[in-house]
Amino acid sequence: MDDPDEIHRLYNNSLYAAYLAGTSIVWNHVDLKSPRVAALCEDLQGSRCKPEQEHERRTYSYKSLKLDRAFFPHAYANAYLTPPKSQTVPPHADDRDVLVFQLVGRKRWRVYQQIPIHYPFTHEQVGKSGIAVPESVLKGPLAFDDSLQPGDVLYIPRGMVHEAKTDTGNDDVPELSFHITVALATYDWTLVGNLSRMLQTKLMNIGELLPSSTDASSSARTSNTTLSPMNLRRSILPTTRENFRRKHRDEGKGDDCKSVTDANGAASPARLDCGGFLVDTGAIQKGIDSVFKKLRTEITAESVAEAMDHRIKAHNLRASGKRNALIMIGEKDESQCEPKKKAIADPMDLVVGPVAAKNVSLETHIRSSTPIERDYAQKKSSASSSSAAGLNVRDEIGDDVAEIVTKIKIQQPQQNSTFRVGDFHKLLEAYSHSLVCKLTSLSLAKRAVELGAFAVCDWDGTEVPRATKRRKIDVNI
Repeated sequence: MDDPDEIHRLYNNSLYAAYLAGTSIVWNHVDLKSPRVAALCEDLQGSRCKPEQEHERRTYSYKSLKLDRAFFPHAYANAYLTPPKSQTVPPHADDRDVLVFQLVGRKRWRVYQQIPIHYPFTHEQVGKSGIAVPESVLKGPLAFDDSLQPGDVLYIPRGMVHEAKTDTGNDDVPELSFHITVALATYDWTLVGNLSRMLQTKLMNIGELLPSSTDASSSARTSNTTLSPMNLRRSILPTTRENFRRKHRDEGKGDDCKSVTDANGAASPARLDCGGFLVDTGAIQKGIDSVFKKLRTEITAESVAEAMDHRIKAHNLRASGKRNALIMIGEKDESQCEPKKKAIADPMDLVVGPVAAKNVSLETHIRSSTPIERDYAQKKSSASSSSAAGLNVRDEIGDDVAEIVTKIKIQQPQQNSTFRVGDFHKLLEAYSHSLVCKLTSLSLAKRAVELGAFAVCDWDGTEVPRATKRRKIDVNI
């Protein structure tokens, strides 16, 4: 799903709602969100701060840091959470080298041997942006075809087509998958890529590249107007066709003139194939030659290396400031940090609704809700701008989710029948073939509590707090 408006309407900011609907979840630049991933990327590029370097880190001066040996110029990471028997993206190739770290579950990877485009640039990535992967690649031999288990690492070179699907566990039960992909942006380190950036920068600052014709010290060059930055900036076409034709009629050349003269009176060939206008290709060529002559002195192997070095250091400096702050927070003893408790405006918020849903875990016990609780949750949900729309479930688990919900809701609240979220799968008749994993159970419980279908309770079935004490009611399921 690529439509942001549709994603917002269905899931808003609820990752659990998205996962329950069968959506794979991707965290871009997770190295700026997770202390452990931040430390991994810092170690890979050799720029992780030591305690004695804290003062230098605070100054944000890259050159002042005494860095460890850099294994890679720059590294960043994305994280991928994929539901059982699912695939995040179709076969594709990347413009960078990647390292895949499998953390949870199993995922079967297929890396194809035939490379459609060696060392592709960003606009040449097959399987992306409408560029199809050639059938000969997908029908050809495989360079790798195996499942990654937690702790495994897979290296995929730039340009190699690959795909991955979640696999079953050792007991043949479908599993979710969570892996980190560390990207090594090798495209950013290519000669063509750096030349392209340098050329664009130089040409967009043409006033710095060539002296102005008004500069008295450049009087020897003003006779050749093609060297003037002003002439390089102006349009090479006349403002209007009528003005252009009138000018040449006044000069006695007529509308069908095939040549013009330069400042010295010499004939210069021209063409009428540029929107119907007569353009002086001789003058244009002189401008091109003069610019590239100057560029040859400006762009050298040394300047390319310096620009690349500056780019890498700038990337690392920006990332390291945020990463090292994350690492320092992650290294603190969390047991000494008391979590901030938010005041509860209404005791019912501990039972149903968005607030109660945030605290649901696999150890939480839930039950069927009462009409009062359902009404309260619906009011809270409709008032919340961050609430996702309804209960959307992927087709493959629709029947299983319906079975779980039905067996929980047929139990009357006053019967003290509770269900541990982590045991939802035990309610299914044929769990061994079900795609309902623990995260699916947790996502279902959170969404059902948020919507008011389920209520949170203690292990013995009592409400937290006793919401039904407000009013004695007859429960209609």
